[in-house]
Amino acid sequence: MKKSLSFVLVIALAFVMAVAVFSLSAAPAKSADAGELLEVEDTDIIPVSKDYTGSYRTWDDETDFTSLPEHTTFAYTEAISMQEYTDAGEYTLKVWLQADPGYTFNGEEEDMQSFTVTVTINQANNTMTELIANDVYYDEAFDFSGGVPDFCAEREPTVTYSTALDGEYTAEEPVNVGTYYVKYSVKGTTNYTAVERTASFRIMPAVLNYTAEDIEADRKEFTGEKLSWGTDDFTAPWGTSIYGIEEVVSEGYINAGSYHYNVTLKADENHIFPEEATTKIFNVTVYIDQAANSWTTELSMSGWTYGDTASDPVAEAKFGTVEFTYSSVFAGPYGDIKPSNAGTYYVKATVVGTANYTGLASEPLQFIIAKAELTTPVLTSGAFIYNGELRTPTFSGVTEQMTLSSGGSAK
Repeated sequence: MKKSLSFVLVIALAFVMAVAVFSLSAAPAKSADAGELLEVEDTDIIPVSKDYTGSYRTWDDETDFTSLPEHTTFAYTEAISMQEYTDAGEYTLKVWLQADPGYTFNGEEEDMQSFTVTVTINQANNTMTELIANDVYYDEAFDFSGGVPDFCAEREPTVTYSTALDGEYTAEEPVNVGTYYVKYSVKGTTNYTAVERTASFRIMPAVLNYTAEDIEADRKEFTGEKLSWGTDDFTAPWGTSIYGIEEVVSEGYINAGSYHYNVTLKADENHIFPEEATTKIFNVTVYIDQAANSWTTELSMSGWTYGDTASDPVAEAKFGTVEFTYSSVFAGPYGDIKPSNAGTYYVKATVVGTANYTGLASEPLQFIIAKAELTTPVLTSGAFIYNGELRTPTFSGVTEQMTLSSGGSAK
């Protein structure tokens, strides 16, 4: 009897415990199909704001959100059409969330739901690498490096220059020797901030390595007198000016040939001679050239009649002694003896050239020595009385050019 009662009690206790366990496990059974309700608003989803990069921005990872509703997991995002998500500004984005097991969204028996949230692309803080400006010599290209911005709508920064760090900057490039400042700048936009970099540099004097041959001197022609050169007779090479000239005293500067002048050059503000000298003396060669001779009086000569006083030829040259030669034929040969007999002749004027001037030779000039006209002699005494002696008749009008002859003698 006691055994049966104990068995009954054990069975009863086991039943009570089974009912209790079943009650505990079956308590939420009412929500097992729909899940616990999640009341989520769009504003409960807080995306991370991103900076402008010039590229398409996305929010496609859970780390792109600073806050998500409890009992949810980020699933994916969906772009809303006609939005670029590139420039700085605000955009809307569809965000899909996954409800945790045992939960549903807003009473709907779905475990995923989309929400429309506002995302922001901030204006970027533009930066630029260090700008380096190296010193250059006059007339060399500038040597700049660096100055690369993160963003620049014009592809390259605007470059301006100034003579002072805080001075007025313009686009005009400096040219002359001095210290300058260069500025690379980018204007700000809605997408990025303005940025600029400044560096100083020097334009240094270019070193001149001229020689005497680089100085041009005017050539002069022989005149028979001493010649001299002035500052205007020399042409200074680029970057210099004629500062002074001086003769080399031992030289004559008269005859054709080469001579020397000591010429001092002065460098301009953008140049300098070796060892930082501003002036330098050069021994420059100057030339007196052989002069081109010419006739100052053209050749002339008058003819004459045989027996009259002979004419002399006339001709004068710029330089040298004129010599006259004669010939009975145009082509010569010519000699220095003036003809005296009647006939046609030619005279030529010549000047022998020298190192100082060129020679001259005129064209042959014709002249004539005309024959003298003779008159018939008149017998003045031709009748004689014979006396046995030889008699000679006399005539008037007999000239030196006549020869008297007879066929015999009268007695």
